[in-house]
Amino acid sequence: MSTLWRNLQLLFALLASVTAAAAAEPLNYSVSWLGNTFSCASNRWVQNFFIHTKVQFDGTVNTWSHWDEGGKKFGVHKDGEVIGTPT
Repeated sequence: MSTLWRNLQLLFALLASVTAAAAAEPLNYSVSWLGNTFSCASNRWVQNFFIHTKVQFDGTVNTWSHWDEGGKKFGVHKDGEVIGTPT
């Protein structure tokens, strides 16, 4: 009988947590994308990965990768745009 009682307690606890989760407020979030979407157009593609990233005070992001399919080791990005490719 005690095993049945424990199982019932567990079931009620599970139902209570599911009910509480269903009543929770929806989360406010946004999703953005950063990836190889430029198809090398005008030398404005994003490297396939970054090893080092530095964000400057004005929001400019400098990136470095030791290898990239297009040979672009360095990148400069700001406000969702590729703004430079230093050599």
